[in-house]
Amino acid sequence: MTLNSVEGVFQGLPTRLTATFHDMKDTRVTLTSRMDVKARDFNALLDTSRWKFSAGSFTSEIEYSGKLKEFLDSTRTKFEGKLKGSAHLKEGAFRYVPRKQFYEDVTVAVKFDQDHVDIGDIGFTLNKSPVSLKGEVLGFVPFFVLPANKGLVRLQVYSPSLDLAVVFMKEARKNRYQQRAKPKKKVSDLIDQLSEKVEFDLTVQLDRLIYQNMRGSNVKGKLLLTRNALQAQNVKMNLAGGDIAFSLVLANLKRPVNSLSVTSTVRHADIKKFFYSFNNFKLTTIKHENLEGKIDMKATFRANVDADFAIAMPSVYGDIDLSIKNGKLINFEPLENMSTFLFKRRDFSNVQFGEIRSHMTIRGTEIDIRKMEIESSVLRLFVEGRYSLKNNTDLEVQVPLSNLRKRNKDYKPENVGVDSRVGPSVFLHVYNDNAGKTVIGYDPFKKHVKKRRRKE
Repeated sequence: MTLNSVEGVFQGLPTRLTATFHDMKDTRVTLTSRMDVKARDFNALLDTSRWKFSAGSFTSEIEYSGKLKEFLDSTRTKFEGKLKGSAHLKEGAFRYVPRKQFYEDVTVAVKFDQDHVDIGDIGFTLNKSPVSLKGEVLGFVPFFVLPANKGLVRLQVYSPSLDLAVVFMKEARKNRYQQRAKPKKKVSDLIDQLSEKVEFDLTVQLDRLIYQNMRGSNVKGKLLLTRNALQAQNVKMNLAGGDIAFSLVLANLKRPVNSLSVTSTVRHADIKKFFYSFNNFKLTTIKHENLEGKIDMKATFRANVDADFAIAMPSVYGDIDLSIKNGKLINFEPLENMSTFLFKRRDFSNVQFGEIRSHMTIRGTEIDIRKMEIESSVLRLFVEGRYSLKNNTDLEVQVPLSNLRKRNKDYKPENVGVDSRVGPSVFLHVYNDNAGKTVIGYDPFKKHVKKRRRKE
């Protein structure tokens, strides 16, 4: 039996097809179909509290030869018959409502054959950030068959400028009406099933990356997204005048709290711009305005984060090695306060430094600093102890009396090393008082140094 130019509604969408049926006991069919619809028609198949189309035209052409019952079975993981076709979306626009993401100028051009999909071109603008994709889908055809075990989407992602604030935007809380049980939509359910079974392998290239104060460029790397983890591998970019490289793993994605681990290196970055890019690392005493110099750093970092990527500070652990060259500390109040009782004729408002090398360990809101030398245009000192983001600072500062020697204006700071014998010294204790104010006290018998070392 042959049907020519049949028009009807297939799975909720208007369709025109030609079909020939063979052997009605176990019906086989050879069909071609074409669909020309407005993208808004998809809303009838979607949960519009999550996804909602507002513009665009969609066309698809499908050829199938095989058993009719397998073509109509939405639970299939593989076709025994032959399936091929193409799909196009032009001038599309839709919203992902929970995160207030607006996709405009959406174009899609894909071809599929059995269980392989060739993505020739997908382009869109996400909240004014243009993005283009191309690649392939292996192991399944979306909207026809689900992956038997795991499907793979392999894509190359490019954007001349991407603002991550759009990607990481917090989901809006549902109101009472939205929280009520609703009839589930077929396409929304299919998207949920695919998210359980599909892995993404993304090769990313961004000319410009923006997130809050951060302005990165020439971003390249690989992202792997599985059901339960997101991995960023060997991501590199230019930031703050230097080179940044990092890898990260965000695990336990199905849980309310995810574990994050990061390894990174920084080479020759401008420390003022670097601190500004990361919002001064939540430090309240020292800020980017106080800093000049070049920073090199190696760091590892672990923490728990919630669905909005907020870090649970008690879970933080970090290990950092850093070097700062040609450093300056400008208008830093705690250092300026030292001029009230030390070297009153020296300029503590614009202090030049020799190379500062330090190893720090971060535990929650506490930063433990291994003994480091700070040789500057005004004095040499050694610092060790704990700097706290929660008014629990406990630092020991050693000020050698050799600082009393006169220093000319053209004095160039040079390090002697943390293990060098520097002669008689004054020891100071830097801590937070009950009001949270930073206090510098005299510690003539080094009792705070000895107390801390006994705990270690």
